[in-house]
This record gives sequence, C-alpha cells and structure tokens, in this order.
Amino acid sequence: MKKRIGFSLVLLLCLIIVLTASWKLLAKAESSLIHIKPDGSIDPATVTIERTGDLYRLTGNITGRIFVERNNIFIDGNGWRLEGDGSGYGFDLTGRDNITITNCTIRNFWVGIHVYSSAEVFMESNRFEQNVNGGIDILSSDGSCIIENNTFTENGGSAIWLVWSTDCNISGNLVTNNYAGITLVASSAIMRNNNMTGNRYNFDVDGQQLSHFMNDIDTSNTIENKPIYYWVNKQGMEIPLDAGFVAVINSTNITVKNLTLANNYEGVLSCFTSNLTIQNVSLLYNNYGIVFFESSNNNITSCDTETGYCGILFQDSSNNSITKSRIANNRYGIKLVRSSNNQIYHNNFLNNIKQADTDAESTSAWDDGYPSGGNYWSDYTGVDLNNGPYQNVTGSDGIGDTPHPINADNKDNYPLMEPWSPPEDKTAPTIETPLCIPSGDVPLNQEVTVTVNVTDTESEVKNVTLSYKLGNATSWTNLLMNYNETSHLYEIIIPGQPNQTLVYYKIIAFDNAENMATKDNAGEYYVYSVVPEHFALIALLLFMIVLSLIIVYAKRKSVGTKSPSVPDRKYTSERL
Repeated sequence: MKKRIGFSLVLLLCLIIVLTASWKLLAKAESSLIHIKPDGSIDPATVTIERTGDLYRLTGNITGRIFVERNNIFIDGNGWRLEGDGSGYGFDLTGRDNITITNCTIRNFWVGIHVYSSAEVFMESNRFEQNVNGGIDILSSDGSCIIENNTFTENGGSAIWLVWSTDCNISGNLVTNNYAGITLVASSAIMRNNNMTGNRYNFDVDGQQLSHFMNDIDTSNTIENKPIYYWVNKQGMEIPLDAGFVAVINSTNITVKNLTLANNYEGVLSCFTSNLTIQNVSLLYNNYGIVFFESSNNNITSCDTETGYCGILFQDSSNNSITKSRIANNRYGIKLVRSSNNQIYHNNFLNNIKQADTDAESTSAWDDGYPSGGNYWSDYTGVDLNNGPYQNVTGSDGIGDTPHPINADNKDNYPLMEPWSPPEDKTAPTIETPLCIPSGDVPLNQEVTVTVNVTDTESEVKNVTLSYKLGNATSWTNLLMNYNETSHLYEIIIPGQPNQTLVYYKIIAFDNAENMATKDNAGEYYVYSVVPEHFALIALLLFMIVLSLIIVYAKRKSVGTKSPSVPDRKYTSERL
C-alpha cells in the first residue's frame, strides 16, 4: 500500500539507511570488525569465539561487529553479550543461507541483526536492547526466516522490521518499550504468540498490492495484552470488543465498533474491503487513525481520531462516507490520494495542522447540502450573517456565508459555525416479539431460553433486561440479557421452575440516551406454564379419546337421519 504518499520514497529511505550504516561501519577502526570467513576461520583469531566445526560459541563478552561470510553455521551466544558503539550491524548476514544465531544479548548497534538477500536464517532466544534503529531487519529475503522467542527492549526504530521478504515465521517474541514493535512492509509472515507492549507504535503493516497483506496473524498475538484481529477473506462478522489492533483484508460486511485502539501505526487498517462499518471507535496516538487502501463503499461514523500523523487516510478508495466524527490534533486531519466520490460531512475538524489534504486526482463531497450543512473547521474565519441555499438572505442560520476551501476541486459549501453535535435522541429502542425455546408449556425444572431482537438507530442499545415473576407474585426478578454476536439477538435463560407454575415475563430496553422501551404483550405479559412431564401425554390421550367419541357420535347420527335415495331420473323416464 502506498499509504505514505510516496511509497517509493520510503523504500529509497530504507536503502539510504542501509548505505549510511555501511559507511559508518567502514569508517570505524578495523579492530572492531570480526569476520567469520568463507573457509570458517575467525578473524581476528584472538576474539572470544570458540569454533567446533560449524558451531561457533562465544566464550566471553565481545565489543565489535561480526560479519558472517560462511553458510550453514550455528552461532551460540552462550549467554554472553555482543556490544557496539551505536553504529553498524551486530551481525551482518548478507547473501547467507542456513544461519542460526541464539542465546546472545545484542546491544547498542545501528541494527542488532541485519539480514539481506538471505534464506533460512534462524534467530532464537536472543535479547536485543538499546540498538539505535532496531533489533532485526530482514530485507529482500525470500526463504524461511524464523524469529522466535526473542526479547526486544528499548530499541529505536522497529524491533522487527521485514521489507520485501516472504515466508517469515515470527513467534513467541516479547517486544516492549521500543519506538516501534513489529513492522511488515511488502512482506508475508506467519505470526504467533508475540506480545507487544509499551512501544510508541506497536504494530504496522504496509504494502503495494493484495499479496503484501495476506499474512497469517492470529489472536495469540497481543497489543497491550489485547488480541490482534487480522481478518483475511471474512464476511458478515463483527470485531470482538477486546481488540488491540484491527486489520480487515479482502473482506466484506464487517463491523468494527465500540473500541479504543491506541499506539499502533494504523488504528484500523482496511485493504481491498467493502461494506465495512467503523462506528464509535476511539483512535488515540496512532500514526494513522484509519487507513483505507483499495477499499470502497464503506462507512466511518461517530469515531474520534486524534494525536497522530494523520487522522484518516483514503488511498485508491472511493464511495466511502465519514460522518459524525471528531478529527483532532493531528498533523493531517484527512488525506485523500486518488480517492473520489466520498461523502464527508457533520464532522468536527479541530486543531489539525492541516485539516484536510487532497491530491489533484481526488474530488469528494464535503457537505450534505442545505440546510443539513457540512463540517465544523476550527480554522474557518468566515461569518454567519445570511441564510438560505445561496447564503444571500439576511439572518444567520449556523452556517458560514462563504465556503471553506480545501483545494481547487474540493470545498465545504456549508461550513458549520459551531461544532457539530447529534440532535437529542428522544426515540426509544425497538423491541420485537420475544421467542421462547421450548415454546408452549414446559415440564418440571425445564430451563427456558428467551431470545429477542432489539435495535436503536440513533444512540444504540445500552442494555436489555428480561423481567419475570411467578404466578401471582408482586415482585419481579431481573436478568440482564446477553448480546449474541452471531445471531445479533439478545438472549437469556429463565431457570427451571416447579410444577403448576405460571411464569410471566416482559422485556425492558434502554438506549444510550436513557430512553426506555418495554415489550409486555400489551400488559398481558408473555406467559408459559410448568406441568408434569406425564401431564402432556395424558392431555393428548384424553383429547384423542374425546375426538374419537365425537367422530363416532357424528357417524351414528348421520346414519339415523339418512334420507331415502331418489331414483336416477334417466331410468324413471324410460319407464314412462
């Protein structure tokens, strides 16, 4: 995804970093350089590394950088430390195959381990700390790199950084208090059981095409002890409420709502996705609050994204809507790149350095017409002296008399003079008729499941309660119903009751504006009886006996009153 406006510039920067680090390394004294040469020898021979065939074991702490020039070797740090001076790579693995580095503390380099154009590199049970630009970087490496059970702390840059690399397995790593946690750029990875906490930006995924986002990342990976939901090829689902990071890839009809997502490179990432709803999500201290890449026909509403580089980014994404949201204190409020026909209105743009930025290829609607209006812009300097669709009738209407310009092709024609706020909700939730399972009368001690559909289109449902009483009792027992994310119904179980009990129940619902609705069958309540298990059989048998007697009686009565038959008219005529 080219979500950083010039993706090529980022990659160019990567190469500059590599070249800069290499120059710094060459500029240092030769005595700090250690080589494991193609023939397997160690230079200088006096360094505290013991060789046994293809096994290299540290026998003491080392200050210096290690260039690995031999394939098929195993390097055991043996609990010792490799330390640098803030420049170069702790281990430089360029063009290498089948290298293992384990059980080593790697401290104070530009990058701890640098892997470039290599395959089958295994980095296990190491500790990376205080490296200037990251713990591990893997560039242009397309074969089976494994990063497993390592600890990363207090590193600048990304603890783990994959660029243009495939088939990487990242598992069991503890990533804490770094500038960035794990970053995947135009790469593919399997991630399991990684714990990212306390990083400025915990997680980041970037790329240019769909294959760059087809990662296998499950919920065993956590952000601040909350699971990552990285959904690929999903339909008709809702992100659970415990999410720490959300990515929706090549999916449709997904809902993301009622979450707080913080300290990631992207709060919500949507790629090649349609019919996505993001509602009532708070996005704090992310570099990008919401990112749409190649995603269209989606809806963002009632969200709050602030204190990042960019609140919302659309790239190659059209026919989306942004409404009722607060976008505040970012470098950019909204960026649109090659994204048109989006609807953006009834939002509050507050104190962003640049409120909205669009390129020449993007044209969208920034208001909802008159009198509905557009957005509130904290830097709008217009006045409100007139009203009407053309703002040419004397008298204020809460809408600025002049448009708020964004660029030559984009403007808010009806900027709001005060921050937008939702109209007061005076509408109670809608409760449909509840369903009782099993239906009808139930046997002794039979639990009864009650389900009901409750909706509220304005301020949403706050809670739903089933209230029941037994027989002529005057007191009610209240049970808070649970929302089933699969069926989208509220449900609860009424406990089993003794014989000959009448159970009355009703449904009570509140929305977030404290409007209340009650469903009680027009005051008659919903009711079922508890009967002995054999009672139903007896009742059925009696019913069948009575029905049989009625049928017999009816037949006898019919026979007793039967009229004489009338001869067929044809034969009568022949006798005449």
